Amino acid sequence: MKKGLILGVAAVAALASGVASAAEVKTGGYYMFRAANYDNTTVLVDTSDATNAYFQRLQLNVDMMASAKSHAHLVTRVIDNSSVQGADQRVTNAASVTAPGTVAAGQGDWAINQLWMETEAWGVGVKAGNMPISLNDRILVNHDTLSFGGLLLSKTFGDVTGVLAHVKVSEEAIGGASANTAGMGASDDDTDLIVLSLLGKSGTVNYQATGAYMDASKDSDTAAGFARTDANSGSDNWWGALTVGSKVAGIDLTGTAIYEAGWDNNARTTAANMQADDSGWLAALRLKGAAGVGEWNAYGFYASQGFNNIIDGEQGWSPTWDMSGPGSIDMMKLISKDTAAGGGMNNAGMSQNIWGVGAGLKVKAGAWTINPNIDYAAIVDKDPGNTGAVTSDFSSMWGGTLIASTEIDTGVVFALEGGYLDPKYAANRTDATNAGSDKELHFLSASMKLSF
Repeated sequence: MKKGLILGVAAVAALASGVASAAEVKTGGYYMFRAANYDNTTVLVDTSDATNAYFQRLQLNVDMMASAKSHAHLVTRVIDNSSVQGADQRVTNAASVTAPGTVAAGQGDWAINQLWMETEAWGVGVKAGNMPISLNDRILVNHDTLSFGGLLLSKTFGDVTGVLAHVKVSEEAIGGASANTAGMGASDDDTDLIVLSLLGKSGTVNYQATGAYMDASKDSDTAAGFARTDANSGSDNWWGALTVGSKVAGIDLTGTAIYEAGWDNNARTTAANMQADDSGWLAALRLKGAAGVGEWNAYGFYASQGFNNIIDGEQGWSPTWDMSGPGSIDMMKLISKDTAAGGGMNNAGMSQNIWGVGAGLKVKAGAWTINPNIDYAAIVDKDPGNTGAVTSDFSSMWGGTLIASTEIDTGVVFALEGGYLDPKYAANRTDATNAGSDKELHFLSASMKLSF
């Protein structure tokens, strides 16, 4: 379990063993194809909300190793979420099936997701570039398949590893005009995150304690997003987190508690700004173990009305929250956020002002692995800004996924996947077309994934 906690933030020591001493380049990755049918909106009158399409992704991983201590790494999506279509034409990385060939910002062909190097200088592990970072059981921060740009230092003292990271969240203007207010200068539009984390083991308990501070300068886009009481000042926030994990009676338990202080210099003029200004907390527990028929897992979390994530959460609670892969529909993520799905539960992020529980099972049936999951989530406060009016479209949701997978050849996995979600409306949706409706979402697919 300690290895799982450390991998995202201090991989220098873990990677040192088994890496060839001579310079070499290793390549790997995967190709994935998915045939999918889904309805991913809650709008009743919508001619484009049902999709039947093929999708594909090609990811390449390149490890460039100079020595056991010094190596660089590249993760790139040659094709990320492309719809498979066309006759006698080149392959394009289409952003949507409704507009073939169009590409969203940052999602073009050969999009680089991660690019960083690792080395050791005077006994200190060094990581620099756009790297994966995961903190406190993937709940405080999780890179998912993207990256954080900056510099990370790590040092191990016996059973304790210390990590110090500086993430350049937003650099904005570099040597040019400032982003929002003329005359402030490029040094006033940065957003920076400083993280100090300690990972260790005491007896049978693994732990990670983290402090994180984010500073949004006065001319940054982050600070400009708040209704500041002083427009000539920035905004900042800090988080404290503790994760502990152990095995009790054959069950792996991992608990996390996070406190967030709230964004300062906030005029509290809107519900969203009031929520951002408030302090809050999050508590979560993951469990996993073995049963007679296979493996099981469960989770539960509670995020208070005023809690704010460092980034939009990617905690990976279950496939119902995050199906992953090309053409996937992350059903609970869609409804928990304020998105085109029809409005959000909390108008913020996935694990803010929400509580949820869920469980999953993996059962072997011959050559197949059967993986059912069931999930439930509900809003904590329908009026998080204390405005006297409901500001969320949904009050709760329940659903689940069922995945059956088998290896059909060496390195090739075939899977049948299905998902269903039933969201319940709060009192906020008043338009005549959709008022009071409880329209469900669904996802059906068959996929093949070739890993190399």
